[in-house]
Amino acid sequence: MAALHLSYLRPQQCVLYREQALVHYEGALKEYHVILGAINESNLHAAYLFASLLVAYNFALTFMDPLKSTNNHALSTIQDTLLLVRRTGAVLGPFRAMVQESELKSLLVDYQQLQAVYSERTSVELDALSVACTGTTDSRDDVAAEAYLGAIKELKLISNKVQTAIAYDRRPDIALVMVWLINIPEVYMKMLDLRTPEALVILAYFATIMHQHTGTCIWIFKALGSNMDCEIDIWWLRGWNLFTISVIDTQLSHEWKKWLTWPKSICNRLDRDREAPY
Repeated sequence: MAALHLSYLRPQQCVLYREQALVHYEGALKEYHVILGAINESNLHAAYLFASLLVAYNFALTFMDPLKSTNNHALSTIQDTLLLVRRTGAVLGPFRAMVQESELKSLLVDYQQLQAVYSERTSVELDALSVACTGTTDSRDDVAAEAYLGAIKELKLISNKVQTAIAYDRRPDIALVMVWLINIPEVYMKMLDLRTPEALVILAYFATIMHQHTGTCIWIFKALGSNMDCEIDIWWLRGWNLFTISVIDTQLSHEWKKWLTWPKSICNRLDRDREAPY
């Protein structure tokens, strides 16, 4: 992961560092596959940490990939990354309680004790999207319509958690957003694989909510009893959200492109705010 980060920081040497990153990645992946066959208390931490880096590595490659010039290839890469998160979560999810009781618990953020904060604008947008996704679906395809509604319902849940985190100045917790990929209906993933406009637009809204929670932000670092401003740059997601939305834009008809107006406006505004001096 360090080598991939260097390829991001030093574009003039990106090929060298990406080759080194790939060598380390392939070696570690072989060991990871062995661990997945028998996860226990002795190797759980290694599996959990590598899974987190595995997700970050593949998200970074999505928009750093030189082959992304082909929109179909780019969308396929995005879908593969999302599927990786879904499968990784399914394997390690049952062990989350064990991680919460271990020395890794500081990596997890608990929002259960906070009073929930809601975004009325986001709720309105998602409600309108629900109508659009079910109103245009063939009445014979009720299964797809139910899957779209299920995916949007999960979006509302993570949106509320994101707004709560922002309101309480909590540090970004990527798992807070990524859990959407684990909880959405399997039928939705099939519709996304078919690249239906409804599934693609829902994905754009997911990218928007993720963008609200990530990127470069300021939060108060409280570890070891200290209070200090600390800038967090989630570099491996920087650009992913707008890149994903732009790729989706190329796959939609004029009728569906209008549903990207809100995602684009939110992401662009957040980028402008983050680039402004503090």
